[in-house]
Amino acid sequence: MDFYQLDYFRILCKYGNFTKASEELMVTQPAVSMAVKKLEEEFQAELLIRDGKVFELTQAGETVLRHAIAIHNEETQMRQELNAGLLKKREVVRFAVPFTMCPPHISRLLFQYMAQNQSVTLHLFQKGHAAIAKGLSDRSIDLGILAKDMINPLLRQQDLVRVEIYASFSPEHPFQNCAAVTPEMLAQETLLFSKIFRHLPGYVNGYLEQHGIHPKVQIHDGFPDGDAKMAQAGYGVALVPRHLAGEHSAPLCPPLYCELTIAWSGKIDLMQEQKDLICYLLENADPPQAGPPEQPMTDSREG
Repeated sequence: MDFYQLDYFRILCKYGNFTKASEELMVTQPAVSMAVKKLEEEFQAELLIRDGKVFELTQAGETVLRHAIAIHNEETQMRQELNAGLLKKREVVRFAVPFTMCPPHISRLLFQYMAQNQSVTLHLFQKGHAAIAKGLSDRSIDLGILAKDMINPLLRQQDLVRVEIYASFSPEHPFQNCAAVTPEMLAQETLLFSKIFRHLPGYVNGYLEQHGIHPKVQIHDGFPDGDAKMAQAGYGVALVPRHLAGEHSAPLCPPLYCELTIAWSGKIDLMQEQKDLICYLLENADPPQAGPPEQPMTDSREG
């Protein structure tokens, strides 16, 4: 469970309306719904009884709301005491991240940075790669992590981390017995992608074109972290980061990587706080060297 999920739930209950809650939080309505779903999965209890656009709290929901309000109030008081009226002097950095694509240790680095740097308020937003590139170009966000193939001439960037892409499929799929999946094996498959992408991601499209493969593509209404779940339910094959691929998956051969970069507008001079954050991420971006793939850690500020 992440604290932002409790905050989303608290704001939703404050208005009793997903639309108004998403407007205050400046996120999409699916992002609010996803936060509630993750809380329900965490507590193994239904929190809301939905009836169209209207909902009622269950007994478990009332309990969670009571504690969410208490945690929010305690956090507010703590910040006031620690900052002693100096909060307005903190520098704000607007940072957009495709959390589902980022390895979990990158997400943890961002939260660690916030905890260790009291002079900076880090506003995190979850966006797709195209939206991040646009936000950096029009300067509605300050820094962002995105796929390197989305970098345009208006942006400057530093390579951050390379994410290996796996093929995810159902337990009954013929790929289940394969040590690796080749481009030729994908030719007759249906590839699953969230509508957030709108089209094949550049790193996937380049890989397929390089090998002369043109499989069928199916766009679904969910979030990118749902691609593997749909694939494992038998709807097709998903090409997803290794940490999201699940048990029924295999690497590609030759391998496919998404090169993630940290980027900013080339038309501005970075503040020292922004430079410090970039350096912190670059110095600590190398992934852990041992152990199984990490489980995803997400924050959602805009779907």
